[in-house]
Amino acid sequence: MNRQTISNNPHPNRIIQALLRVLIMAVLLAGCDQDNNSKITATDGVIISEKFQPATHQKEHKISAFVEALEQAQLAFQVSGRLSKQWIDIGEQVNQGDELLSLYNPGLAPQIDRIKAQITANQAALQQSQKELQR
Repeated sequence: MNRQTISNNPHPNRIIQALLRVLIMAVLLAGCDQDNNSKITATDGVIISEKFQPATHQKEHKISAFVEALEQAQLAFQVSGRLSKQWIDIGEQVNQGDELLSLYNPGLAPQIDRIKAQITANQAALQQSQKELQR
């Protein structure tokens, strides 16, 4: 009979697990009862907004350094070719817009000649139109 009594009693770990589940559910339900987010009172202020305007701050740093003058400059051209004329020498001061170097590209020479001929023809047609307008 002693054996039957032991088998009828539930396992002690299962009892503890069941009690823990009930305790957790009670805590969760008690926590759900208090909803602080939905309580809005008349004393709550309105939302205030303001535009953000960044400002630039200049800082001055004093650093000792060695400065070496460049004797070479890297130049890049929009067209290919070979250097035909050089108007400045190393060490000379130049201003913006001064001519420095000239390139020659034999492949572009026929196109340049064609454009110059077109300009001359357009100028002649303009002069002819002006003379006819005066008559």
